Amino acid sequence: MDHPLAFVDIETTGSSVTADRIIEIGILRVDAGDRVTEYKTLLNPHTHIPPFILEMTGISPSALREAPDFRDVMQDVYELLEDCIFVAHNARFDYAFIRNEFKRQDYTYSAKVLCTVKLSRLLFPHHNRHNLDSIIQRFGIACENRHRAFDDARVLWDFYRIVRDDHPHLPLEQTVSSILRQPSLPDHLGINATRELPDTAGVYLFYGEGEVPLYIGKSRSIRSRVLSHFSGDNTSTTELMISQQVRRIETISTAGELGALILEARLIKEQKPLYNRRLRSVESLTAIRLRPNTKGYLTAIISENGMLDPDSLSEVLFIAPSRGKARDYLQEMCEKHGLCPVLLGLEKGTRCFDAKLGKCTGVCSGDEPLESWNARFLAAFQGTRIPEWPFSGPVLVREIDPQSERTDIFLFDRWCALAKIDESDLSELQTTRYEYHFDPDTYKILRKFLTKKRINGLSIYPVR
Repeated sequence: MDHPLAFVDIETTGSSVTADRIIEIGILRVDAGDRVTEYKTLLNPHTHIPPFILEMTGISPSALREAPDFRDVMQDVYELLEDCIFVAHNARFDYAFIRNEFKRQDYTYSAKVLCTVKLSRLLFPHHNRHNLDSIIQRFGIACENRHRAFDDARVLWDFYRIVRDDHPHLPLEQTVSSILRQPSLPDHLGINATRELPDTAGVYLFYGEGEVPLYIGKSRSIRSRVLSHFSGDNTSTTELMISQQVRRIETISTAGELGALILEARLIKEQKPLYNRRLRSVESLTAIRLRPNTKGYLTAIISENGMLDPDSLSEVLFIAPSRGKARDYLQEMCEKHGLCPVLLGLEKGTRCFDAKLGKCTGVCSGDEPLESWNARFLAAFQGTRIPEWPFSGPVLVREIDPQSERTDIFLFDRWCALAKIDESDLSELQTTRYEYHFDPDTYKILRKFLTKKRINGLSIYPVR
């Protein structure tokens, strides 16, 4: 019962997992000691919203139009749900929608699922009704905004605490265990393979018959994450294929999540496992770069050389997986910010077609002043440009596991992972030459940990 729990509720445009979309997510992640992390957000579904949904939830169409897409928040949602038991009312509905949203973004998410409807029925079989309104009334639970995701998720957490704390005679632990489907191990994987899995942060590698991994993943708890792959009720198509082929599992423990993320990104690029598609290869990198033309007007060019020089990161406007995706992004910028297709390299000539339609300010023919265009251009790309390295030079980052006191030390500079350092090598930092290789996935990891002050268990020291 000390396993992390994520109490989840969603509001949607309808009941079809494939045709309808999520418009609101509410999550309460509960870790050891009842440490609660709260999260709520509206989502733009980019589809029709039935009037009865708007009336039931009280969410306005304008609020949804201004809300983020799921892809904008999926990393935060994934991290909150990771390694948790997924708890929801009529959980199959919420779980299916969440999984399908991740699938649309080429993410694989799976978890053990605890349905509070089933929990209520098993613990209170003498009651006839077990919907959320009945539970609220039965236990006197406060719910300020019914049919709003976060408030309904909080009701589930309150219900769970009431059952746990106020009714200690109820067989809660046995009941939860009976609801959760136990891992169904693949036929070719011995039971000792999972018994020996460490309950630490780190990376795991699934192997088939060959020497190339089928899949590489990371987790704050290797054991929990690996077992979740084999939970029969939660198996995706990819996980089913992995289960049929896996023969052995290797694990590499780290001091914490940062080390696991860095190691996962590196191993996937080095070993190219069959079923990892999310972390892209540096060799296939496409970048949109900033270039002033001969008159000083800022323009964009698409570069496909596959590598980025850390000294020229300030020129990078956007990183894309392909040239086609880069052009799609530039087209989106034109439509969203009224930028000129000619200066963005999408059209040839001296005057763009958008100018004839009044969508372009005429910068291509000299009608917009240089200062005005350059300011609008930079503002449009501000959200995707790579920021300056937030330190004056290289830094050492020390990550410590508070339970085992294991320590990992990393050397980072200009968004590049230069090395993992042993304590005995610290005195040689100034005389050792390190190679700089910019990797967009490592950049995203470092930006999250180092610029958003996510420094729990981390100590950062400048290299003198």
